[in-house]
Amino acid sequence: MQQGLEPGEFELTFSGQVETAGPAQADREPAEFFPQNITQTRERNDGMGGREAVATSNATGPYRLQLWQEIRRGDGEPETGRVWIQLPPDARAGTTYTLHDAARARNGEAYGGVVGAGHGWSINRQLEGWVRIGEIGPHLTASFHIHNSVESESEHRADISGRVNRLPFRPRTEAKFKLTTEDETLEDVSGVIRQDRPDRYTVIVPRRFGFEFDGPPQAGTYRFGTRRGPGVVDLTIDDHRFDEVEGQLELREEDGFFHVTYSATTRGQSRVTLEGTLEHMPLSEH
Repeated sequence: MQQGLEPGEFELTFSGQVETAGPAQADREPAEFFPQNITQTRERNDGMGGREAVATSNATGPYRLQLWQEIRRGDGEPETGRVWIQLPPDARAGTTYTLHDAARARNGEAYGGVVGAGHGWSINRQLEGWVRIGEIGPHLTASFHIHNSVESESEHRADISGRVNRLPFRPRTEAKFKLTTEDETLEDVSGVIRQDRPDRYTVIVPRRFGFEFDGPPQAGTYRFGTRRGPGVVDLTIDDHRFDEVEGQLELREEDGFFHVTYSATTRGQSRVTLEGTLEHMPLSEH
């Protein structure tokens, strides 16, 4: 699985209707290992599918592997193709998992596919294969094979084999929070949406709350308000209106990311308390 590969390197081979043309030419990392939700499917008439949805977190997964490479279909020009594999929940080192396409994989199985440049084409039906985990955690070491369910001699056959050696984990920006209203208390972990602009930096926890900085954020302590400004972070809470807010947000830079702690209490039409952390928040590009 690791032979001939340096840490962070991978090997990817296409044959059949799609062939290897060389390393990826895009301006991005050609290999990624990161947390990704499991999607839900219905059980099919053939007994396949019926997978339950699973929400993700940095700490518990589930995780996805993506690899990019230049490939060629038939006599066409080389283009950048992407292979993706969604690992099952609780994927463990030393285990081999059955792999199907997304529509047919069941609970506890991996699923994946191949996507062409610009999503112009894909190989994502009637797929079979396996993925073997050698190491999973801060790094991923694994090997896999995927093929479509046609005869090996057919011109429509596609075989994809690959392996990765100690590919570093790429954490998502993640909010851990406790939100208390007059009616309930909610504690949860969620991914976030970021908007990084020269005049503002916005972090949104979908369907919950959001922060907006007045320009690129810097390490330090900010107070909350109902309008952003120098040293003031605008706080919005979905489905709640308020006239005033007290509290503060602290940014600390660690390993090229911000670690954020926050605590706020609103006054006015709604009384809400919010506290928690943001992990792996990227620095502004501006």
